[in-house]
Amino acid sequence: MLGLFVQTMKRFLTPIPVMLFEAALALCAWLASVEIRQLTGIENAPVSANYWHYGLVLAALTVTWNSRFGMYRSLRMGGRGESLESAIKANLASIFSFIFLMYFLAPNRVSRATLVIYTLVSLLFFLIERSVLRKVLHWSHANGDSRRIVMVGTGEALREYARVTTTNPGLGVEVIGWYDGPAWSENFDETRMIKKFDSLPSMQKEADIDAYVVSYASDTSDKVDDFLKKHYDELTSIYVLPNLKSFALVGLSLEDFSGVPILSLNQPHYSTFDLAIKRLMDIVLSAVGMVVISPFLLTLAALVKCTSQGPVLFGQERMGLDGELFTMWKFRTMKPGPAQPGWTIANDPRRTPFGTFLRRTSLDELPQLWNVLVGEMSLVGPRPEQPFFVEKFRQEIPAYMLRHKVKAGITGWAQVMGWRGDTPLKERIECDLYYIRNWSIALDFKILFLTVKNGIIHDNAY
Repeated sequence: MLGLFVQTMKRFLTPIPVMLFEAALALCAWLASVEIRQLTGIENAPVSANYWHYGLVLAALTVTWNSRFGMYRSLRMGGRGESLESAIKANLASIFSFIFLMYFLAPNRVSRATLVIYTLVSLLFFLIERSVLRKVLHWSHANGDSRRIVMVGTGEALREYARVTTTNPGLGVEVIGWYDGPAWSENFDETRMIKKFDSLPSMQKEADIDAYVVSYASDTSDKVDDFLKKHYDELTSIYVLPNLKSFALVGLSLEDFSGVPILSLNQPHYSTFDLAIKRLMDIVLSAVGMVVISPFLLTLAALVKCTSQGPVLFGQERMGLDGELFTMWKFRTMKPGPAQPGWTIANDPRRTPFGTFLRRTSLDELPQLWNVLVGEMSLVGPRPEQPFFVEKFRQEIPAYMLRHKVKAGITGWAQVMGWRGDTPLKERIECDLYYIRNWSIALDFKILFLTVKNGIIHDNAY
């Protein structure tokens, strides 16, 4: 009975049925929004006679953008699958494109109140639907709806692949054997033993094998070519795991260059939409922040001027995105004098009394909101460093320069984890690489929240 139910679910949890269901869900969300607007009387204007047509357009746009954001990709083979954040971005993209189309093509003005209500209702609908869908998919995979995989080779990446798949049955991958594996593969027992194959079956479909996952160590990488030459034209899928974990520290992706496959290494895989949302967030929050706290900024500026001689602001050259240099602004906390490269230390004699307070509370960093507004920095990202130290650290710390793959930030993952000021650089760089590798809008908001929650005073802020 369970097997029959799993097979039935398998037929429904395929792209076309899910697309049709989500199109209907978008239409229902639109009709519900029209009804809510009428019942609440938010707007007195009559409902357009074309509101049904608008709902159908939204349904089509929803499916289009969901597909564009990879929402119908299978969760199997250990892929990222459909994240809730992707669902939110796809839904917002469909709404923005709907507004754009209606502005030019709609015979009547679309109710702004209905659009606002639809945004909230549809987000609620799709977040619930995607959460339920993920749970159902994981349950289905864990109860027999899984792909049978044979691992091939000696690559270290296969150990990680085997560990992930055997400890996460919800991914829908069952490793049934290992062919031509290393010596330690015979004793691999993360959750169970993996059978060692001495030879591959001549008829993979008869042996019920869905795919091969191939990876060989660098010194025997020619064996990948040998395997592909023998099996590339078979019906069984083949997936190749590159042994690049030690080098692909912030990202790895396969790109198509006019039909030529290119493996992109350490290039953050952010979509244009992702970067546009991050930039929009930077502009809005920095502009609003500067306006809201402008009296406070003016007060601090006056206190800097009154408590010591010299300019109010201090500009220092820092390195940002792609190694570009820019001037980062702070409230001046030091006595006037020739600028020297170097970090401040505890009880630094160059600090002014009020400057000590500003540094201790990190209030001297507030002018960097201007750097964010003009696009030289982001609210969240690795902290920018002086070129003098960049040249020094790039020779001493592996992967140090990769932190410049994204915009520098006022705050970052390393800072909220406690690695700021005079703390070990290795841990700070690991945090920066983690941030780049796992970046999302949700992570940015989490870092901003933790920055406020943990407070602005820090023991290492000299």
